Amino acid sequence: MSVIKIIVAGDHTVTRVVDPRRLGSGAVIKIEAAPNARYILVDAETGRPLRGVKVQRHGDDLLLSTEGDASPQIAIEHYYGSNGTLLAEGEDGQYYAYDSADGGVATLADGATATLAMPGAAAAAEAGATHVNWTAFGIGALGVGAAAAGVAAASSGNAARSSHADTAQDDATPPPAPVIRYLVDNTEPVTGRIDNDGMTNDPCPIVEGAGKLAGDTILVYVDGALAGSTTVSADGTWSFRLQADMPLSDGEHGLHAVEVSANGQSSIASERFVVTVGPAVPSRPLLDWVIDDAEPITGIVNRGGVTNDATPTLKGRGEIGTTIYFYDNGGSDPIGSTTVDKSGTWSFTLASSLEDGEHSFTAIAVNRFEHESAPSHAYVVTVDTTPPSQPTIDAVHDDVGPIQGLIANNGYTDDAMPTLTGKAEKNATVLIRDGGTVIGSTTADDKGNWSFTPGSRLADGERDFTVVARDEAGNSSTASETYTVTVDTTGPGTVTIIEVIDDVEPTTGTVPNGGFTNDARPTLEGAAKPNAVVTIWDGDTVLGSVTADKLGKWKFTPDRDDGLAEGRHTLTAQSVDLVGQQSELSQPYDIVVDTTPPNKPTIDTVYDDVGEVQGPIANNGYTDDAQPTLSGKAEAGSQVTILDGNRVLGIVTVGTNGHWTFTPPKSLSEGKHTFTVVARDAAGNTSAASDAFTVNSTRRDGINRRRRSSCKSWTTSAL
Repeated sequence: MSVIKIIVAGDHTVTRVVDPRRLGSGAVIKIEAAPNARYILVDAETGRPLRGVKVQRHGDDLLLSTEGDASPQIAIEHYYGSNGTLLAEGEDGQYYAYDSADGGVATLADGATATLAMPGAAAAAEAGATHVNWTAFGIGALGVGAAAAGVAAASSGNAARSSHADTAQDDATPPPAPVIRYLVDNTEPVTGRIDNDGMTNDPCPIVEGAGKLAGDTILVYVDGALAGSTTVSADGTWSFRLQADMPLSDGEHGLHAVEVSANGQSSIASERFVVTVGPAVPSRPLLDWVIDDAEPITGIVNRGGVTNDATPTLKGRGEIGTTIYFYDNGGSDPIGSTTVDKSGTWSFTLASSLEDGEHSFTAIAVNRFEHESAPSHAYVVTVDTTPPSQPTIDAVHDDVGPIQGLIANNGYTDDAMPTLTGKAEKNATVLIRDGGTVIGSTTADDKGNWSFTPGSRLADGERDFTVVARDEAGNSSTASETYTVTVDTTGPGTVTIIEVIDDVEPTTGTVPNGGFTNDARPTLEGAAKPNAVVTIWDGDTVLGSVTADKLGKWKFTPDRDDGLAEGRHTLTAQSVDLVGQQSELSQPYDIVVDTTPPNKPTIDTVYDDVGEVQGPIANNGYTDDAQPTLSGKAEAGSQVTILDGNRVLGIVTVGTNGHWTFTPPKSLSEGKHTFTVVARDAAGNTSAASDAFTVNSTRRDGINRRRRSSCKSWTTSAL
């Protein structure tokens, strides 16, 4: 009679082993179903699949027995509703589930029985019983076959243990996690102990470890899959050799172990033990990149490329754990070394600077057995840390507007995109800067000539151009000398004559527009665009030119030999800025130049209109009128100044008919008064003084006596 043993497994590990042999004959082992559990049926004696297993549904419980059993060996309580699955290994090594689309254990009716067919092959149903075939079920990740064999061995080795452990198994405490101490490499050329994170060329090394209790089962896992089992020895150690049919592939592997006690309780997994498997001779390493870390050009230096980094970084790939040695230009001594990390990559930065010139880098991998790989393919770069010579800006060209061609250093232009030309190291990249801003770049030809036109318009104002040459390796020259131009695209602006100034006595100052002046060389003042050249016109005649200051103010006085002629003058101005843009004519400013003095004026009459005797007063005559009226002739429109001796009595304007008249605003004192007049025209020219006209101002009674005496005498004479 066969004995049914059940291995209870979760998704990733064995959780329990149930062996009916540990109980007395006729006893039924009861298992509380776990959600989604897998129940692997194994022959307790051989660890192989069972034949003729009978199953019966009893309510929600599932009863299992073999031929000849008077009662079930195992009862899985509450199996139905737990989503459990019965499994067994077939002769082909495949695992099968006793369920299918057509039915199975999961669909048994209450009270129904069935006989399980041999996994992987159909079998005739026993008389009077339902027969169900197995359905293929993939659980390779669990390695259940190895688990079954290992547990079977453990079970047979512990047959003498007390059955009390099984009866109390649901309350047992799981053992602590075992320890993987080291691996043993048995493959030449280097054999012996391999510690954690070590390397081996043995695909089936021996795993050495320690457990808690002698007789416990140790389940050994490789990369999460169960590789097999062994038993804890009396001294607490255990040993397991990986099987030849499950060798470790090249690369990194993680091993851990689980200890299963006699009552089927499993420990937590041990600490992960890492080992890297590789061949005795490492493969050729790959030198993938040379990296430039020196500004301004950083990143990958292509094979055959140039770099200004004298300590570049080399990067590549190789076998994990191997040491990579680096060589330069076929030298026998390495220039450095590094180790391939767990990702299979490596990186190395030179500690000492390389000399300028060509360098051919190769790499060789050496494993723990001191075996060398073939050298990598050469990676050739040229180191160049010498900067180019100082470049030059030879010219800036204006291609716009009335004035084109070369713009002198510190000159002006209306071309917002002028063309710069110069010289630099041949084939160098030339960076053009405006102040501190790079506005573009170009490449010098094989003769060192370069040319650059901005791609966008420059802002108006002073532009300070410099250039820097950068070679293929990224070395930069010193900046060129500065070439300054002022961009002006604002147009010519306007020009105005603000005022005309008379500097000739007696009347000086501003001559109003349309006014008169006796200054044949008056000064013109005005405004224009800063630094523009202002040309002054008199009608169609150019009087001369002057340059506006940085604020746009200008002042002009005709040359001594170019004084204005007598008469009316229409003055205008026109400007040309530094980039050749010409303004419109200013508004006209009219003046009349008159440098000829008026004719000598006259005092024709002094008139007395006070007292008994009134009328004209003879020259040198007498009057009792303290404010006699003077009249005479002078240039029409001129100003006549009336003087009493040297004292100005007043000023009157001559009428258009050439006559003038004047009455003193205040009484004259008694005595002799000698009157003269002077005429001044609109331009300020002054005539010669008139002839004097004298009158004697006296009291009224004296005048009457003299007049009566004169009358008597005249009468007497007349008689």
